Amino acid sequence: MHVVGGARKEQLVESTNGFLSALAEGAFEIVWDDLISDQSVELISNTVIPNFLDQNQQLSSISLDFETIGGLLYAFQTDSIFPGDTTGIRQGFFDGLNDGFAKMGWHEGINADGAIVFLHGDAAMVCADSRTSHRLIILPFVWDSREDTYKVDLIAFQALSGTIQAEELFMRGANAEQMDHPEVASLYYELTYQLEAVYGRLKVLIVDNLLGRHIFTEERRLHLEKEYAFCKLARIQGDKRRQEGENTASSTKAETVVAHIFPGLEKASELQISNEEYDYLDSLTDQQIRDALASVIKGGEKYQVLRESEKPHSGYELSDIDFRITINGVHILVSIPIKSSRELKSKVMSVDYFHQLAKPQLTLGSNVVILVTTTRISESLSNLIRMANDRLGWQIAAVERHQLAQLLKYHELLKP
Repeated sequence: MHVVGGARKEQLVESTNGFLSALAEGAFEIVWDDLISDQSVELISNTVIPNFLDQNQQLSSISLDFETIGGLLYAFQTDSIFPGDTTGIRQGFFDGLNDGFAKMGWHEGINADGAIVFLHGDAAMVCADSRTSHRLIILPFVWDSREDTYKVDLIAFQALSGTIQAEELFMRGANAEQMDHPEVASLYYELTYQLEAVYGRLKVLIVDNLLGRHIFTEERRLHLEKEYAFCKLARIQGDKRRQEGENTASSTKAETVVAHIFPGLEKASELQISNEEYDYLDSLTDQQIRDALASVIKGGEKYQVLRESEKPHSGYELSDIDFRITINGVHILVSIPIKSSRELKSKVMSVDYFHQLAKPQLTLGSNVVILVTTTRISESLSNLIRMANDRLGWQIAAVERHQLAQLLKYHELLKP
């Protein structure tokens, strides 16, 4: 830990003033995209939305669209939690933050003279009086190696100000567990231990820093140590639940996952498929099938499924679409290899392709592999899948020609 001056100090003072100026001007997009750390972007999203939902008694509905916390980032960035709503939750967050800074007189910025800048590893902290209100501004920074500069550690500022509290998140998880809501409990435990690195940086800058002890009260230092302890406790609890979930995930039947991620599959079984529709199915490329499935799949993080469907594909890939879902509180990694008639140049998928079903199991550790093909699968391949499931405990399922045609037709995606 050391105090710096010179060019590094000037850089951090200038970054502080740039951040305060952008807030004052309402340039929230610039703040979000350019001035704060990537970790702040992720963790602010992931902690603000559950609190909002909990306050509005909607938290149990989160599983409708976001099976894991990654989807919360997507919702925060689009200002919409559920399809069609206009919550404006990100705008509300920045409005509240901006109002608080205005009331403190912090929009005026700071002078380099009198400012103290602490550095420790990748973490930094600027402490200075505002130019005219003379109220102390304390702004944490963290080094961004990709852009070779310091960015505002806004999630650490939220934690320091008490806007986000690890203890509160942990206790919400514990209460959800008591009320037999395992998905909600897992969500809060994961959010809590994701803050461990944040409180770790604050602990080094404030609790373990001799100069920091003169700036912050003993009460504030003890508070940070307590919050840090709750992060560690959440990690222990989360690891325990995740291990339990992995044990259960390995026993989740592939057919259960197929029914979960492909809505309407049972009703679609009553549909008749015409020769023209089969011809259209045979004409589809792998990419067209990926796009169609991405629009159908339910239960995964929508942004992740879309990203997977659009990723570059080559002979080195493990499967076409990989994503995580949660069923009854159990986290499951699903891999979907896709084979089109155009790629196979055959009406039947032979046993020679079995290795492409084994790759996700052996390399990614996928809990469930779902083969999707516009052809039929051969009897030999079907027998080998059955043997792998029975003898190795794998979970491989297939959605082949007729069933795939019915699924696409049910969702109005099979239109010659």
